[in-house]
Amino acid sequence: KGGDFARTVEQQLLFSWVELIRVAFRQFPDKLPFALVSVLAALITVSSQTNAIQSSDVFAVLLRLVNVCISYCRYLVGTFWPAELSIFYPIHWYSITPTSVITSIFVIGTVSILVCWNAGRRPYLLTGWFWFLISMLPVIGIVHVGAQSMADRYLYNASFGVFLAVVWLVSEALTGSLRNLADKRVLLQTLQIGGVAAVLILGATITVTTYRRCVRWQTELGPFYEAIDHDPTNWMAHLIVAEKLLEQGRYESAIEHTQAVTQEDSRFYVLHAFACRELGNSAEAKKLLKQAIELSPDNALALSMLAVIHAESDQATEAKTLLELAEQKLKLPVNQLQARTPPIVLRNCGVTLLQLGRTQEAIQRFEAAVSLDHRNADLVRDLAGAELQVELIDRAIERVQALTTTSPNDSASYSFLGLALQKAGRHVEAEQSLRRALELEPAQPHASLQLADILLSSGRIDEAKKALQDSLSHLYSRKVTRETQQWKGELNSQLGDVLLAKKDLSGAIRHYQAAIESTPDQFSANNNLAWLLATEPDPTVRDPEKAIQLAEHANALPGGQDKGSLGTLAAAYAAAGRIDEAIRTAEQALSLAEAKGDAASAAQLRVQRELHRQGKPLIESVLKATEEKD
Repeated sequence: KGGDFARTVEQQLLFSWVELIRVAFRQFPDKLPFALVSVLAALITVSSQTNAIQSSDVFAVLLRLVNVCISYCRYLVGTFWPAELSIFYPIHWYSITPTSVITSIFVIGTVSILVCWNAGRRPYLLTGWFWFLISMLPVIGIVHVGAQSMADRYLYNASFGVFLAVVWLVSEALTGSLRNLADKRVLLQTLQIGGVAAVLILGATITVTTYRRCVRWQTELGPFYEAIDHDPTNWMAHLIVAEKLLEQGRYESAIEHTQAVTQEDSRFYVLHAFACRELGNSAEAKKLLKQAIELSPDNALALSMLAVIHAESDQATEAKTLLELAEQKLKLPVNQLQARTPPIVLRNCGVTLLQLGRTQEAIQRFEAAVSLDHRNADLVRDLAGAELQVELIDRAIERVQALTTTSPNDSASYSFLGLALQKAGRHVEAEQSLRRALELEPAQPHASLQLADILLSSGRIDEAKKALQDSLSHLYSRKVTRETQQWKGELNSQLGDVLLAKKDLSGAIRHYQAAIESTPDQFSANNNLAWLLATEPDPTVRDPEKAIQLAEHANALPGGQDKGSLGTLAAAYAAAGRIDEAIRTAEQALSLAEAKGDAASAAQLRVQRELHRQGKPLIESVLKATEEKD
């Protein structure tokens, strides 16, 4: 806004320079302050647009001058016929043809010569035409600001000159015609009526077209969709639409816009990668982010996103390297078009550090991100989540309660508050907060999981079952994304546990299998289903080989190789007759339980080990009977 104001000041003050020349410096002392203000305004404009000014390497001087001539003609046409207006006009160097260049130079040159030729008899033509030319001079593209070829807003002040010349010319023509007529009164009346009619028709036309345009522009993306309709290669419009669609979770549509243009811009690759990751295609996301980094090695967002993906894949070395690079790039000047990048990059760095187990450092990054964008609820919740991991529960609760106050309809904040309150042991308040979250957004899987956990702890199994089933029904009606698949895995696994508690064995198995189908690396579902298939007394249910496959996979996952998953694997080996492996694995599990001081688990594992030493598989009914006997 400041730059636009400064340009308007420049345009007006340029006429002071013209006046200065006209009076041949006779009033130089009076005009000098205005000249200094003009220079200052130009410096302010250049300074405010420093990051947007394109170097001569990008836009060669000759090409810029060619674009100047063509833009003058486009502005002139737009003054009288403002059709196919766009919020952004990209530069298409390939569309500059010899014909368009020659035509534009001919038009500008011819009009300028005719105006100068008639300057003595019709000085208003000189004034109006050079008003137009000089007003456009600071913004016409000699010093190229931004990536646009022109902008409609620059025409507002300059068009006054064109209309001034046209109105005076028409007035002179009509006046000359009247002098040659005997009965001027009739013609004057005719002209008055015709003028009023023309104004009414023009006003009605403008009203209708304005209304139609306003209807199209009512939505946030309306102007950008219209820009794409006028120019399908408008890369800036595609970029902004893709960003907004990603925010709305419309990942497939966003990908269409990232692929709609051939612009070699790293931002398109980053947006495409984000969509692919959310759709569960991390391999493609990695590939796209690497391409983005090749195009723009200083792209901190691409580096930080790639670090997150590597950290999630347990590739710690690669994640650390990318994390360090991303944080180095944050120290570089940030382009105005990427003004939101630092908080996002800091968030990604924090997420990576959490994955690497460096929680305190992650908190520092989240705090820095929140300081840059304190209204971003996602960033505040990320910070509160990290604080929960280091037992700063009261601080986390305070942060999220502030969010629920400022945004009372934010279901995610109520859901997170329920989690924090539950961790603080305030179960009644936690349940209220979680139910409020589900009122605001029934398809809130995290809230459903936490609510089910609270209900189960208080023995309300049927209520827990209903909460999980309701959430799953909402989730299956949504488009498949990486996030929805993960939540399906979590909810189905939890529902399997609930059904197992209700002795619904077939239902539990069905939901464990659904969890694994949605998320093959869902630890609980793999481990619990393996236990059922290895220890169930019903021989029609037992499947030792499948149990081994599931248990080995569970132990290979993050969170595996603990006393529980090793005990499950030992039971699966015993069910398949692999007794020696069962004994060794049971002893490993027992050692872990004893090392952690878990007496109950250690006692159960001793019973299990003795059964295996006797060459017996672990059947759950036998295990319970043995425990009761002991």
